[in-house]
Amino acid sequence: MKTTTDVPPNFGAWLRYIRLIKGLSRPQLIQKSGVSRRRINDIELGIVKTLTEKVIIGLGRPLGMNYFEMVEQIKRLGVEYDKSKPRIDDFESLLKSFSELDDYIRQPVRSIDDAAVQGNPILTRNTYRDILFSQVSQRYPVFQHPLPDFSTFLTKSQILKPVVESLPKEDLTVKVDDDLRKIEFLADGGRLTLEYPELLWDCCCSPSSESPSKNCRIHSHELGEIVSKSFSKNVKIVYKDFDFYWKDLDALWPPSIDSFYLIDNIINNTDLITNPDGKIVSIMDIGAGTGFLGIILSHLIDGIERLCLTDWSTASYLYSSINWFINSGKSQRGRTPSYQFRVAANTYWDYEETKKQEEEIFDLVICNPPYLPIPNKFRGLRAEQTTAGTELLKHVIERCGQLGNTVIIQFSNLAKDKAEQAAKRAGVQLQPIGKPNQIPFRIPFALKNRKYLEWLLDEEGEGKDKPWALTRNEKRDSKKMTHQYYHYIQSYYITP
Repeated sequence: MKTTTDVPPNFGAWLRYIRLIKGLSRPQLIQKSGVSRRRINDIELGIVKTLTEKVIIGLGRPLGMNYFEMVEQIKRLGVEYDKSKPRIDDFESLLKSFSELDDYIRQPVRSIDDAAVQGNPILTRNTYRDILFSQVSQRYPVFQHPLPDFSTFLTKSQILKPVVESLPKEDLTVKVDDDLRKIEFLADGGRLTLEYPELLWDCCCSPSSESPSKNCRIHSHELGEIVSKSFSKNVKIVYKDFDFYWKDLDALWPPSIDSFYLIDNIINNTDLITNPDGKIVSIMDIGAGTGFLGIILSHLIDGIERLCLTDWSTASYLYSSINWFINSGKSQRGRTPSYQFRVAANTYWDYEETKKQEEEIFDLVICNPPYLPIPNKFRGLRAEQTTAGTELLKHVIERCGQLGNTVIIQFSNLAKDKAEQAAKRAGVQLQPIGKPNQIPFRIPFALKNRKYLEWLLDEEGEGKDKPWALTRNEKRDSKKMTHQYYHYIQSYYITP
């Protein structure tokens, strides 16, 4: 009978790390250990539960470790894993684990450039899926089928209830008027009220300066510093009697002024929503973030029975699920739509293991994607920042016919040429909905990068017409326009 040793899920990550430190490629490890390529691959993915004495000896040989040293290391890894194993019924434990998972995923997935995607359209999907599978297998051995089980467990009320109950008390409450004429920030120190705000967070201070701007409506207030510090902690946003929780994370942006405009444009133009049967029952929000758009619209549009949210970020999965649960029962019709979340890069979710879902067409698809164009000379920005790039924007336009009967998207004039190129490739038209809204350009990493900012101001550096570029505010002393740079956002209905 062969002697076997149980191995924890983090053994594969350790093995991969050690061989890289030793300067060993995977083929070299295979050759020197005598272990098959498939076995090495499964070990590094974290899906192997036990190892025989022969395999342990073989793996230890190129690492300079004998059998007993390897077994001792496996035991230490097991202790470490048990200590760090996240609880799936506790918010703080899940948030810590999901944030680490997002950090692990972001760099390799965001580093894939347009040329690579054009040469291999499923490269992003496969890279994302492989990393997610590996990480989920190691972090959550409780899931028998890692990706399908992981993508569904936070859609179950019996699991979400204790997670919501374990939410920390909010440090800041942000109340937004239905007509966007007033925003109130409520912190322990008191209340800060902004009339006619230009942004949800209407700070016009320079991100690269330590001194607040004299024009800043937040930091010039006596509570500005308290509110500012609280805004990076646990925040509750209240709008139209809906409550949304958010925290300042690299992979999770809060609802923006764009979101409020898109909701109004859709609610005021529901006649655009079409369905062959004449009945609107399903809605999908792509790049959902906190779930703000999809959840509110699923409650406000009459007849919606099913809501699907999608995002690559697992932090989005956590917050969207919490926000859906909290707002359940707030439908104007007294009926809560069913809920589904698809954890996937762009709109590829074939890990659901059913062709039916891959071919599913929703009645309404909405997307408020990142819209900052990134030329090759600044490609490093895309890997560092989740708000950079136009990949999702172009992807939704080009795949619109496979996604929904009605597809509505919103983006900045900065990305208009990218969107029109995608529409031309797909043979569709971008029909404006409502009027364009001029809003402050307030994306910190872009404002800090002087060369990139100059590129945006110089009509995208390609001699385009002025409307296609970022514009400088020459009248910053105006009480109505206090920010230095502005651009236009516009909602569009994608038509055949």
